[in-house]
Amino acid sequence: MEETRELAVVSEAEVDNDFLIENEMAITFHVRKIADYVSDFNFAHDQLIDLREVDVSSQRQRDEVWDSVELAAASAWKLAQTFLPETRGNKNSKKNTFIRRRGEQLRALFAITIKDKKVIGSFRNRIVHIDEDFDEWFVDSSNDRQVVWRKLANGISPLSSNSYGVAQWYDYGWGVLHSFGNRFSIRAFKNGISLIEERLPVVEKILDDLIPNRTQVLFEGPY
Repeated sequence: MEETRELAVVSEAEVDNDFLIENEMAITFHVRKIADYVSDFNFAHDQLIDLREVDVSSQRQRDEVWDSVELAAASAWKLAQTFLPETRGNKNSKKNTFIRRRGEQLRALFAITIKDKKVIGSFRNRIVHIDEDFDEWFVDSSNDRQVVWRKLANGISPLSSNSYGVAQWYDYGWGVLHSFGNRFSIRAFKNGISLIEERLPVVEKILDDLIPNRTQVLFEGPY
């Protein structure tokens, strides 16, 4: 059974000013995207945190809840991947060497260590790969089967078994997603993401002081 604690904890990694200066545009780009991911997660978290029965009384409202759960999962994964990126192919290639190094320097700038990236990835994957999870449960299940596709509950956890499958069950009383025996606490992720959010203005000031006339990264522009 998967269970989250935090996305990040405080670290004391060392910042390499020469690397930051040489690769300022890339670092600025990723810092701004980190801010976007934090904003997306916070939006989803705020939509989910104070739900009441009246808030899930219509199909449209229930769909919005599930959209928020998916956004929280995707945003947490994008943050983890930015800070602790995976590489493909030749690990010693110029690109992969840079990717690892910029991830290290972003962690140093934000003074964090990414925790439980495997769990964060599983949170996102349980939503993206729900078809594969169902197939695995189905093959291993008994003949007298029941399956819950999606359910919203207030302070109630499901008991999954080889005859009772729970694909997606969101307990909005505790902020926990259940999926085929796994549980993921969105509120626990919020603890780590708050560390990142609090550090954002500090990181921007460090870079501004270190690099005058920083690159302007435009995420929207003329078409």
